[in-house]
Amino acid sequence: QGFNQAQDIVDAMSHHFNVTIYPTNFLERDRDKRMIHYSSLGARTICHPRDKYGDKIFSMVGQHITDNPNYYDIIYLSRPHNFSRLIEYCKTYSPKSKIVYDAEALFYKRVSLQNEITGKPGAEICLTEKNEELNLLSQAENVIMVSESEKDEVIAQLPELESKIMVYGHAIEPIPPKTQFEDRHDLFFLGAFVNDETPNADALFYFVEEIFPIVEEVLGCKLIVGGAHPTKRVMALNSDKIIVKGPIEDTKRYYEQAKVFIIPHRFAAGVPWKLSESLAYGLPTVTSKLIADQMGIGKDIIGVGASKEELAEEIIDMYTDKDRWNMSRDNGLQFIRETHDSEQLHEKLVTKLNEVCK
Repeated sequence: QGFNQAQDIVDAMSHHFNVTIYPTNFLERDRDKRMIHYSSLGARTICHPRDKYGDKIFSMVGQHITDNPNYYDIIYLSRPHNFSRLIEYCKTYSPKSKIVYDAEALFYKRVSLQNEITGKPGAEICLTEKNEELNLLSQAENVIMVSESEKDEVIAQLPELESKIMVYGHAIEPIPPKTQFEDRHDLFFLGAFVNDETPNADALFYFVEEIFPIVEEVLGCKLIVGGAHPTKRVMALNSDKIIVKGPIEDTKRYYEQAKVFIIPHRFAAGVPWKLSESLAYGLPTVTSKLIADQMGIGKDIIGVGASKEELAEEIIDMYTDKDRWNMSRDNGLQFIRETHDSEQLHEKLVTKLNEVCK
């Protein structure tokens, strides 16, 4: 849900700036863990849990901006629901502060794909969401996006933003695996669910119904499912062949034991952190063509399928071909070294923010 990316950005900023964090979407049960982490960065944190205040949280953040006019050199707003509700407070009560909008993803693309795949009516709604999201982008002085492909799409529609957009991908370090091909088994799926219509839930149901029966018949493997907020329908999948773990605190164990990581998503936006993470752990991965295109990688690094048949074939091949498995592992780790280097990305972000301050 963008939390890993947001946390990484906060980490990077905290080493170079005096940072105040005002999260709009965390629960009371998470308070202690988050406060300890943010305090360790030396950041000031204002925490009002969403489960207590609901949508009032946005007016509370707005009031903080109102009460501290021009206190901040930069106000960094992440994701459209925050930007849309807070930008007027910034313009009205803190006009000297520079605004940075972290779009995180083009969400209208996900909604459009979801409606197309699930057969939901709503072309007009999708067009409205697209126009609203592009309108938000047009109001931003500086924009952070997660991928070159989404940057190109925005520039094609809003060419005036070309000089204002910076791409900041996932900062993550490679962790070469210890467990070799022969000692691994089973498939691993990871992703927060929240409800049955999210991209992760749809991908899991699609995989279990359309692809796993083909794969399991050939491989005799199990499917390990991890992720926060599993719904009743997700939990109902639990069986001797499908092991639903729910939230997983230490994902490393599963990345180290599984043989293939799967991302069979039919709709999504941005670039999934889970793909960067699986490659960083050296776990060969099979994804839908949609996800591969979003990351900009091909079959030299991962398995890619444009249909359920292709996805099943790629999983079986990756699972059984030791040479391909080893090549995918090595190429994935190298890809992370070249494109996800945290030191380079953090330097790029800090340089951009310093330029914004001038």
